[in-house]
Amino acid sequence: RKNYRNVPYHNWSHAFSVAHAIYTVIKETKHQFTPNQCIALFVACLCHDLDHRGKTNDYMVKSASTLASIYSTSTMERHHFNQTVTILQTDSHNIFKHFSSKEYRQMLDEIRHCILATDLVLFFENRPKLERVVDNSQFDWNNKEHM
Repeated sequence: RKNYRNVPYHNWSHAFSVAHAIYTVIKETKHQFTPNQCIALFVACLCHDLDHRGKTNDYMVKSASTLASIYSTSTMERHHFNQTVTILQTDSHNIFKHFSSKEYRQMLDEIRHCILATDLVLFFENRPKLERVVDNSQFDWNNKEHM
């Protein structure tokens, strides 16, 4: 919580709301996700806007911010993921310390995927596909593109 800035939207309250929403999805979809996927989704929701500056990726790039020089695409989302890993690697917050290295890598991959998926540029690129799936009632839990 303390790693969220006091910005109008991308703050702790927003992260908590998103985490609550995914909790509801997980609960209502009963057993569609593995336990580790549930954990990854929940952690990603809580962390998806860590240390957000209240500025868009486009602004960060155009203003030649330090973060944009480090992360050339999905600037803020990559920063949020980096912040997440930094927190998870501290002894007092290492909730995955009992995972094998393979499980840990898989968990971080899932969290990274979820956080990077919050980049609006990616959302708007994928939106037409999503609309077709919804409009045609074609959602399939087994189709990796739908996840």
